[in-house]
Amino acid sequence: MEHYAGIDVSLIESSVCVVDAAGKVVREVKVASEPEAVVRYFNGLELSVCRIGLEAGPLSQWLRAGLVAVGREVVLLETRHASATVPPCANTISASRSFPMISSGLCFLAIPFLLRGQF
Repeated sequence: MEHYAGIDVSLIESSVCVVDAAGKVVREVKVASEPEAVVRYFNGLELSVCRIGLEAGPLSQWLRAGLVAVGREVVLLETRHASATVPPCANTISASRSFPMISSGLCFLAIPFLLRGQF
């Protein structure tokens, strides 16, 4: 089964959300906002992630370059457009999780485009 990922980039740690083709969240983690850490996470993941949606921002080009260098397909999601289409509930903090769910919102936003490969 194909999987897709969304990354909410932050200065120190980035939130990574992996979903299946139906949009079901299968993994949510925080990783250091460094190319080596993000690449290491995806390389160690037992799931096949075919595309990664990365929030555009100050660190995005650096992270994207690291992922593309190891053969990952990465698309940039412009922050204002992404946040305008993410449901309000995606930005809330879940009682069972210790970090905001915006990465899930980015995944759900990106799924139709990632499935069609249209960015």
